[in-house]
Amino acid sequence: MHNRLIQFAGRLRSMIGESAGSDLPSESAGRAGEEDRFNELALDLFDCHFELNPVYRRFCTNRGVESGRLADWRQIPALPSSAFRACAITCLDPGEWTAEFRSSGTTDASPARHYHCPESLALYRESIWPWFRQNVRPGLVPGAADPPRVLSLIPSFADAPHSSLACMIDSILERLGARDAVRAGRVDRAGAWALDIASATAALDAGQAEGRPLLILGTAIAFVQLLEAIESAGALYRLPPGTRIMETGGYKSRARTFSRPALVRRLERAFGVPRTHVVGEYGMCELSSQGYTRPVPMAAPSSGGDSPPRSAGMPVWHDSPALPFFRFPPWARVRIRSPETGELAGSREPGLIEVVDLANVASVLALQTLDLGRLDLEGVELIGRARDAEPRGCSRLMVETV
Repeated sequence: MHNRLIQFAGRLRSMIGESAGSDLPSESAGRAGEEDRFNELALDLFDCHFELNPVYRRFCTNRGVESGRLADWRQIPALPSSAFRACAITCLDPGEWTAEFRSSGTTDASPARHYHCPESLALYRESIWPWFRQNVRPGLVPGAADPPRVLSLIPSFADAPHSSLACMIDSILERLGARDAVRAGRVDRAGAWALDIASATAALDAGQAEGRPLLILGTAIAFVQLLEAIESAGALYRLPPGTRIMETGGYKSRARTFSRPALVRRLERAFGVPRTHVVGEYGMCELSSQGYTRPVPMAAPSSGGDSPPRSAGMPVWHDSPALPFFRFPPWARVRIRSPETGELAGSREPGLIEVVDLANVASVLALQTLDLGRLDLEGVELIGRARDAEPRGCSRLMVETV
């Protein structure tokens, strides 16, 4: 990796390290000092990518944008995610490629490809933990005496070496030191993701019997498959307090369409886990940072066992499954682009989601997705896919099994 990018990665590690030392959700994007810092880093990385990424340089010059002439990160051109399917979007020489993340395409579609070298992959893995911990398991300490039992519905990175999600989950399990984690995700002979139902239900049984909180990680369709098996058997769990669920992936496949609210309701009913403890994750192979659904304060519940326990003086958090707001870490920003005008949309105006991700050191920092959303102070609200866009997410790899 070029020396300029290595030096930038060192500066970014400082920002990531500061975030890792906090147990509270970050609001840094709203602080003037942090915004200035992000702007400086983003413009520096843009200059690096303009110099070192020939495809991105042509894209920018065709739009009249040159290196060293921008004053604000919002002016950085966002490369359409479809470009990752058409050619190599990278600052690395082919001889440096040691990891290749691919989008969850099928055999009749050309997948997007995101190339990494050892340095960029290490930065990717380092950036995962702080934001995961703050949003999925606040206060969780690696190596704690009583860690949660972990159930992953996602294959290991060894079995799915082109999956950024599998790499992400492996990194989380390594950080947790979760030696007894149950990995119920499989890869079949055709390369599709499958689920070992027996292993998954055995982990649920053990967690319920022990009274030990679980951390359950999976794609939306993997959860649907598990829920169908549980529901058909007439089983209902009451998993221990503190259990958390992280679900990721699209809610549309070639086989079916379903909604996040419906999925969250089924998870509540089948597992006895309140919706406040079901966290959505937003990511893709072309990005290095992840967004998580944002909790918002609500009044204390009047009754019922489907709400998390409340400590004196502490707020109760609620994440409405009908309003999937996602927020990104301090080293990433989201903006919305109107597909009609090509201009940045105003607050609460719908448009294409663009992510400026400083952790994308070795490729391109600004990416325009095919996802539609709205932006306000709560984060970015995911409202669907652009018309005729392919279904997104690793859930597609399990389509044939559900």
